[in-house]
Amino acid sequence: MRLWGATFVCALLLVPAVTAAAAAQDPAPTVEDLGLQVLAGHGGRDASAPWTPVEVRLEPRRPVGATLSVETQGDAGVARESRRVEVGAGSLKIYRFLVPSGRVRVVVEEADREPLTVRADQTGADGGYLVGMLGALPAEAPPLRIEPLGVNGTWVPVDPAWVALSPLALAPLGGLVAEIGTLADLPEAARRNLAAAVVAGTDLAVVADTEGPVDLAGLGLPWSPASEVVPPLPAEAAAAPPAGLTPSAGTWVLQAGALRPGGGATPLAATMPAGRGRVSVVAVGPGAGEYGRSPALWSAVTGPSGRTGTQNSEWAVQRYPHQFARLLSEGGASTPALPWLAGFLVTYVLVVGPVNGMILARLRRRELAWVTVPAVTAIFTAAGFLGATGSRPPMGVASAVAWWVDGIGTEVVAVGARGPTAGVHEAVLPGEDWTARPLVDGGRTSTVTRAEDVTVRMDLTALQLGGVLASRTTTDPAPLEVEAVAGRGGVEVTVTNVSGAAVEDVAVRAGSSSGRVGTLAAGASDTVTVGGARLQTRDPFRDVFDGLAAGADGIVTPPASMEAVLRSDVMDGNPALVWAVGRSPDGGVGGLRTDGLPIRDLGRLVVVGARPALPADGAVLAQAVERVALADPQAFRPSPLAVEGPRDVHLRFRFPPGATPAVVYSDLDRGGQFGGSVELTVWDHAARQWLPAGQALPLGGGDAATLVDPLGQLYVRASGELFPFEFSGRGVAGVAVHP
Repeated sequence: MRLWGATFVCALLLVPAVTAAAAAQDPAPTVEDLGLQVLAGHGGRDASAPWTPVEVRLEPRRPVGATLSVETQGDAGVARESRRVEVGAGSLKIYRFLVPSGRVRVVVEEADREPLTVRADQTGADGGYLVGMLGALPAEAPPLRIEPLGVNGTWVPVDPAWVALSPLALAPLGGLVAEIGTLADLPEAARRNLAAAVVAGTDLAVVADTEGPVDLAGLGLPWSPASEVVPPLPAEAAAAPPAGLTPSAGTWVLQAGALRPGGGATPLAATMPAGRGRVSVVAVGPGAGEYGRSPALWSAVTGPSGRTGTQNSEWAVQRYPHQFARLLSEGGASTPALPWLAGFLVTYVLVVGPVNGMILARLRRRELAWVTVPAVTAIFTAAGFLGATGSRPPMGVASAVAWWVDGIGTEVVAVGARGPTAGVHEAVLPGEDWTARPLVDGGRTSTVTRAEDVTVRMDLTALQLGGVLASRTTTDPAPLEVEAVAGRGGVEVTVTNVSGAAVEDVAVRAGSSSGRVGTLAAGASDTVTVGGARLQTRDPFRDVFDGLAAGADGIVTPPASMEAVLRSDVMDGNPALVWAVGRSPDGGVGGLRTDGLPIRDLGRLVVVGARPALPADGAVLAQAVERVALADPQAFRPSPLAVEGPRDVHLRFRFPPGATPAVVYSDLDRGGQFGGSVELTVWDHAARQWLPAGQALPLGGGDAATLVDPLGQLYVRASGELFPFEFSGRGVAGVAVHP
């Protein structure tokens, strides 16, 4: 009793001390205390895209030293990017993070204080699309609306620092508008990132409103829609814009007369394709004067992105860990093979059954079976566990793919890390310019940190594969040169090895068709013809690895498997680009490590794309016309060129410049069986209404003057029961003159 009494008295004496210590601790930080602001998306608009740019502003009332983290939670677990920050009292510092799409929250962790967690307000694009202005927005930004789609665009400011960070920072945008002087002020690496974003699918509109030459090539952009800015045509001075353009050959041109009556023939905008995107030069800035305030002008040179939607696509290897694991299906990245597991089980059954029974019978001690059976089971269990963990060191494997269009290169590396025991395992990518996405099953947390290298730390269970998919631009030259002509018998493709070493297993992809070339020695070339007079249709539920080179067991192994990364993006089967694919003898990215050990290199795939030229007779074959489905980003995509679920899907076709068609023909009634009733209509931009496809595009062809807009675009709408709507074989073609 005395002991309990003494304990109680001591506890009473300790209460004031504990209370005083608690009172002496720093209070928990608040948003106001730190001056914390979070913007998810450009201008606070978070479009439905694979990546989300997040801007964090700190303007604290007191000095702050903390770890600043941005977290997103999605199908590949929780991805966190962390940085150490130091901010003085009253100072403003801005930190930019590019994170995988998902629910965004920001965490500020200071020593001896409770962490502060803030969820970002993720305001969407209101069902429309985003158009970025590099730098500050104009004072009078004109409205944006794509009339055939019935959707509005929203202007957002894009800080040039985002372009310097990564090409993927522009992925949420449908288009980017930039003054040519602003482009000139960008560092060389930032302009390289901009070019990489364009060939991946971002439309770029360059404002050049000062008389004189227009030199985009000098800015590292290998496209020249216009050569100079000139005064308007003298005969049209009354209603002409303040300046005009001298368009380059092989471009689509928008004249002032298309924007207002009496505007005349002064070229106001010129555009040309650039990979999966396009580049336009515009002679007037947004909001500048009558023409600069024209909604029709900016809605013509910008629009929704042409990138394949992967937000709700089970085949997307860059989104789902179980699909990513198929990229690295050899060299220890896979789980133990079935024959070894079967052998282990058979051995266990023989030992615990017949062998155990024979030994006990020989010893005449069958009553000991209740001891020997559990003992054998325990021994086999321990042996299996130790064999799978204790005898296997941490391992890492990697494979890479590098791709080029118009000389602009991007490299992507897939890294797999696996440890024998549960814990945190890390993958290190050499250099600080990687944009890395962790892919880990089970909702576990992965952390990305940037210093001289990019390090990804993944919390894994025993033998669980942790994945990292990372990309960056490359200055390496393309090892292959591709020339293609879209003729009436298909696409004739010539591939030349311009590197100093042989490229193996070369193949050609054109739309839904493929052709084999084989090994190309240094300096060698070969020509193949793929496809035919009409586009080929494909299974709408085909696997993203379908048709890739596989081993005897039917498994697609690296580096051939890395083509699936591009099939989820720029190489989705669109016929407007022809691709040559081959295996490089140089290996993958050097300097990769997992848990401090060198990674096993599984090889490198090289891919080069080119736009097919048109035949001399002026025909515009469907194999040369780009198409993309513009649907709800959350719509289910059973394959890259198929959409299922929404009531309406719009197809946007872009004709190649250089041979303006006079008559348009259609293959829209082909391409797979419908599970229900589907109505196809075509937009007549002259009448500004939808017409039945059979009326607008009869057997004799439709009038291109009313169906193809001044910048070479034609819209088709599919309405009804889309279960699914597969459009790999649906196209439009044309001829330059009336028959």
